[in-house]
Amino acid sequence: MTGHNFDPTILREYDIRGLFEDNLTIADARALGRTMGSLVAEQDGRSVCVGYDGRLSSPALESALIEGLSQSGLCVLRVGLCPTPALYFATKALQADAGIMVTGSHNPPQYNGFKMMLNGGPFWGQDIIALGERSSRGDWVDGDGRVVDMAILDAYVTRMLVDFRAGKPLKVAWDAGNGSAGEAMTMLTSRLPGEHILLNADIDGTFPAHHPDPTVEANLIQLKDCVRDNGCDLGIGFDGDGDRIGV
Repeated sequence: MTGHNFDPTILREYDIRGLFEDNLTIADARALGRTMGSLVAEQDGRSVCVGYDGRLSSPALESALIEGLSQSGLCVLRVGLCPTPALYFATKALQADAGIMVTGSHNPPQYNGFKMMLNGGPFWGQDIIALGERSSRGDWVDGDGRVVDMAILDAYVTRMLVDFRAGKPLKVAWDAGNGSAGEAMTMLTSRLPGEHILLNADIDGTFPAHHPDPTVEANLIQLKDCVRDNGCDLGIGFDGDGDRIGV
């Protein structure tokens, strides 16, 4: 069986990531699905959750990934456009055997990649190296899978609200940076007390307002100005896939 070789530079410690249509391709997404799907199938697993972020390349990568997973005989639970933590939540809540998020995280728009979990835990380090080696051998399981669309954002936001404890009403500025946290941020703040000012909530893979990495202070200028000008108690900024914040 003919295998698929990943560019070794995209097989990183905690994820797979590269420049779309340079060292990261549609064929990589399909091969990842075939290989990860085969790992799950061999362990008598049946389902995998798949989500994607708001980058322009994410829908095409998601489609190829799902194709590969389906060819391994799995049921793909397609949770759609969402922040990465929502994909992790869905994987647990839907009792899936694995989860894969198509995301370039906090990187510039031309990057993309995949974050993974297997059997309720992270998939990283030697797991990713072994996945690359298996793909190169074409050691894949064949089967006829299916795809089921699952809406999970409302359940995700509801679960976050379980941990909320009301205190002093706050005035908060929120900046999604046009990343995939935008819709969940809007849903969450509509159900929280206090006053909320939302910045860059529209999901846009070109990131027109600023680069979506709140760990770099230059990317917090708009948020800081909003906090100061409106007398907010605090501001919270998200990265491109909503799994890191700056405050």
